[in-house]
Amino acid sequence: MLTSTITQKGQITIPPKIRKYLKLEANDQVVFIQRGENIFLKPVKNILDIRSSVKVDGKQNFFLVRKQTRTKVAYKIANE
Repeated sequence: MLTSTITQKGQITIPPKIRKYLKLEANDQVVFIQRGENIFLKPVKNILDIRSSVKVDGKQNFFLVRKQTRTKVAYKIANE
């Protein structure tokens, strides 16, 4: 089991072993997901990391797709 201490500002340091396992680097974002009494930590994927991974017909407005995705993700997180 790995532990971390909460600072007066409410910050924690993610242990190096966990950062390495999750491939986290400086300035990466993570999301905390609550399931009952458990909290899960997951890296936030950047939409740029998954671009071109899905074939689509015609041109796509990247900025519109990103805005729609952010809205859907925010709604999903708010309703968990």
